[in-house]
Amino acid sequence: MDNRERLVERQKVLADFGEFALASDDLDEVLTQACRLVTKELGIQRAVVLEIQDGETELLVRAGFGWKPEIVGRLRFTVDATSLESVAIQTGRPVATRDIRDDNCSSFAGFPADEGVRALASVPIFMSGRCAYGILQVDVNEPRDFTAEDIDLLRTYATIIGPVVDRLHKIQRLRDVEERERRRDVRFRAIFDTAPVGLSVISAEGHFLRVNRELCNILGRTPDELVGMSVAAVTHEPDVLASVSALRHSLATGEATSLDKHYRRPDGELIPANSILTPLLASDGLSMIIAVTVDLSARRRAESALRKSEERFRALVTAGTYFIYRMSPDWQLMYQLDNDTFSDDAGSVESWIGRYILEEDRPRVVAGIE
Repeated sequence: MDNRERLVERQKVLADFGEFALASDDLDEVLTQACRLVTKELGIQRAVVLEIQDGETELLVRAGFGWKPEIVGRLRFTVDATSLESVAIQTGRPVATRDIRDDNCSSFAGFPADEGVRALASVPIFMSGRCAYGILQVDVNEPRDFTAEDIDLLRTYATIIGPVVDRLHKIQRLRDVEERERRRDVRFRAIFDTAPVGLSVISAEGHFLRVNRELCNILGRTPDELVGMSVAAVTHEPDVLASVSALRHSLATGEATSLDKHYRRPDGELIPANSILTPLLASDGLSMIIAVTVDLSARRRAESALRKSEERFRALVTAGTYFIYRMSPDWQLMYQLDNDTFSDDAGSVESWIGRYILEEDRPRVVAGIE
């Protein structure tokens, strides 16, 4: 093949690689293909892409062709300022050596010298803004003079790789953000759906956008029934105006609003409840309300039962011909039960026993306390 035919063939290979690199979402696949093509074009054994790690002092063999499996994607090695790779990164220019044994200007400790490499050429890879990504490097096991044509070929591949790396890094960052958002949404859904209080997302127009299990239990309706329904449609009619006013107040002021109201279940039962309305500005700019709703029915029943119990007990105390006292758990304080004030601050068990208990009864009282 003459020079012209070789040039045309090389240009076709480069064009095909460029199309492949732009279409692929797999960075390792792109880098490995670049290594394979340059070894074929230059008629050599091995090539690697070295990715900068930890500033510019450590390199990772990110991809390669012709290397042992335990090296590619795994080997990391430290470079100093005089290594060929460091010089290429720092100067931003290709660097090559015919034979590392005769090169007195650069250091070659460790990789790739330990793998029998004699000649190598390193070309820096830059992303946008001239940010160094790493090195495209070819390695030969015998001395070799790298021609200007060889270096230009490597530079062309490095120039194609740089923007591809930049694009795929941005895609990966976007995927990472999306994955974090997905996990956050999963956690939010789990908390939202299983919360022991009623939770709902309400539109600025007053319609349920999302409801949880507990709110469905409070209102006696299914999620399919509630989503899209107006909050006013499940509110006791005398409380509708106050409910709408509280919603508008939260949206207008950006402040949380507490509201006591009655909901009406499908069977007509009225449920007393308290709702905390908190405004929320969504990512698309639309205003919404997060409502936390607590069913007050059980609390109201408990409060009513407690009042009745206290009234009956107080009547018993005040109407009896005997005295009733309440003692602290440690038996140090004595309270009058009819008005819950201190009857006596005894300070110790012996003092109030000595003040109120007949001497002959004291041993039996102390024994009972013990």
